[in-house]
Amino acid sequence: RNNVFQMYDYGILGNPGHYNGETVPPYDLTTYNSPPMAIFWGGQDPLADDRDVRYWLNNLVPSATVVLQKFVSEFGHLDFVWGEHANEVVYT
Repeated sequence: RNNVFQMYDYGILGNPGHYNGETVPPYDLTTYNSPPMAIFWGGQDPLADDRDVRYWLNNLVPSATVVLQKFVSEFGHLDFVWGEHANEVVYT
């Protein structure tokens, strides 16, 4: 909601105990290089919006690190693991 890919926000009272301050540290995906990453997302996913993955996440993660990208328009967030048709997706 705040356009930052960051660690979990425990709130004003919880953050100091976890992060030694009130602010939540961001994840720096531009330096990610190992292990290789596969990105899976669905068109029915309210947690990982298609536009966010295509235009935001793909610009943050170094392209040499991403070995596979898979979009399934009818899948939601958990369908890749627990969905009725998860076994029909080619994961390689």
